[in-house]
Amino acid sequence: MKITQKQIKILHTLKHQVAWLCQDRSAWEGFLSSCAGRPVMSSTELSLREGINVIDELAKQVSGDRLQVTVAGRPHNFVAEDRNKQLKYIEHLLAGRSWAYADALARRICKVDKMAFVRGGDLRKIIAALEYDRKRKENPQNAEER
Repeated sequence: MKITQKQIKILHTLKHQVAWLCQDRSAWEGFLSSCAGRPVMSSTELSLREGINVIDELAKQVSGDRLQVTVAGRPHNFVAEDRNKQLKYIEHLLAGRSWAYADALARRICKVDKMAFVRGGDLRKIIAALEYDRKRKENPQNAEER
C-alpha cells in the first residue's frame, strides 16, 4: 500500500525541523533510502510501512523520542489500561483509515453507535474483523479463490 497524503505532510513538516536534511536534495534522498532499505528518490515512492519508519526516524532526529501519530477522530474517553492496549492495536490495524470506519464496525458487530461505547470484551471482535480485513488485503488471490 502506498504512503498516505497525511504521512507525506508529517514527513515534510519534520524534515523542515532537521537542518541538515534541508540543505540539499541528495541528503534527503539518502535519508529516505536508508530508512526504506532500498533506493528512493521521493517520499511519494514509499510504502505505508516505509513511511512510518521514516516518520519514526525523523521524530528521533527532532525530539530524540518516537513521535506519537494518531488516527484522526480517535475517541478521547479511553483511559482504562487494558482497553488502551487494545485500542492502540485497533488504531494500528486501521492504518490510514479514520475512526469512522471503526465506528461503522462497532455499529455492525456490537450494535452500538461509536467505538467509545464498545465494552472491553467486544473490542476483541473489532480486532478480529480488522485482522481478517488486513489478511484479505495482503493476499488478494486468496479472496478470489473463495
